Amino acid sequence: IYPAIAIAEVFRRLNPSWNVYFVGTPAGLENKIVPPKGFPILHVPVGRLNSVSPTEKILTLLKLPLALLTSWKILRKHHPKFVLGVGGYASGPVLLVASFLRIPTAIWEPNAMPGLTNRILSRFVDECFLVFESAKIHLSSRAFVPSGMPVRQEIENAGKNASPSGKNILIFGGSQGSRVLNTIVFEMCKTSADFVSGHEIVHQTGATDYSRVKALYGSQVKNLEVVEYLHDMEKRYTWADVVISRAGAASVAELAA
Repeated sequence: IYPAIAIAEVFRRLNPSWNVYFVGTPAGLENKIVPPKGFPILHVPVGRLNSVSPTEKILTLLKLPLALLTSWKILRKHHPKFVLGVGGYASGPVLLVASFLRIPTAIWEPNAMPGLTNRILSRFVDECFLVFESAKIHLSSRAFVPSGMPVRQEIENAGKNASPSGKNILIFGGSQGSRVLNTIVFEMCKTSADFVSGHEIVHQTGATDYSRVKALYGSQVKNLEVVEYLHDMEKRYTWADVVISRAGAASVAELAA
């Protein structure tokens, strides 16, 4: 979501008169993140197909005709000059219909191993923007374009204001959080209580693991803030002296910036 916002912000700076719309699912995390950034969000009723139960897969397939029809209505209403997919499953039906309507289309693939949606869409879109060249072997495309990892301007411009004592620790596992990372960090805090007590710690868990991690910590660790999600990463990066995180491509690019 955040690289997509970074791309959208560049379009907005290039020409403030351009309208940039996001398309997501009604229940997706994008509904909490995108509107505060000033972009309208439209919805397509589509579910997941990959790494889900047979029941969820069947429900997704049953909803597919409605998702395609909704995508067609969105495209006919807004008449976009360009449609870009960034890998979320909501982009599937929209990009598919856009390609059939002969609207210029592209996908942006941030991973060395593309997800299912982009692997399918690569056969239909005009161009594939790649962060990692090794992704080519997994995609079927007529045109590959080398691309970087977009980073939001507020993170590019963030300063360094961390504590003089160098004791601020930021822990996060990406937008969805990481159960494995959450568990390992808790074990670290439990077994090194004397060390951690001298630090200020912010631990972002993700929504699905928040209650479990909150209960695990209890009141064992002092100077610890457990949160589901961080909406102000630029401020958190500025605050932190040390970051412990998953090595997702977007997180690595933000930390490098």
